[in-house]
Amino acid sequence: MYVALARTVLTDIDRDKIAEEVRKFRTTYPNYSRDELVDRLIEHTAIRCGVVGAVASAPPGFLAVLPLAADFSYQVLALNRLVLTIARIYGRTTTREQRALTVAVALALGGGAEFVRRNIVKGVSESLKRGNEARLVPHIGGAVGLGLTYGVVRTVGKLARNYYRPKGAAKRVRAIAKR
Repeated sequence: MYVALARTVLTDIDRDKIAEEVRKFRTTYPNYSRDELVDRLIEHTAIRCGVVGAVASAPPGFLAVLPLAADFSYQVLALNRLVLTIARIYGRTTTREQRALTVAVALALGGGAEFVRRNIVKGVSESLKRGNEARLVPHIGGAVGLGLTYGVVRTVGKLARNYYRPKGAAKRVRAIAKR
């Protein structure tokens, strides 16, 4: 994972993959504006990451060890790819510094969300076990993982959308919102 992130920052190696993803999205949603396309991309990424977060939030056990490491890697790479794809949809190029910042933010948010999710799931699990409701632990853990991860990805996506959106478009959106 770290090698892929370093490559993304130091080179623009994902450029072709991101361009292909944008082409597929434009083909799938030909009548969408850039903003609608970005919103759809954010939603798709948030759902995918939320599902992975839900699976990884299973209570500790033999199988839960594997998803946690895979979940963090997946989330960080997905957040990074989301931001770079949003920039591409808006026709913006990214500098090495912007890509480095994107990776740093993805690592911080991915790690923070993972920490919060683990502690919430642990607290809820202990509370339910004391109340003899242990059978609910996997469901509660999954719901917490899904909700937290989904929210983080949507937030990052909206911040990236607002950053990379052409300034004229942002003014038009604010004017429409005021009506």
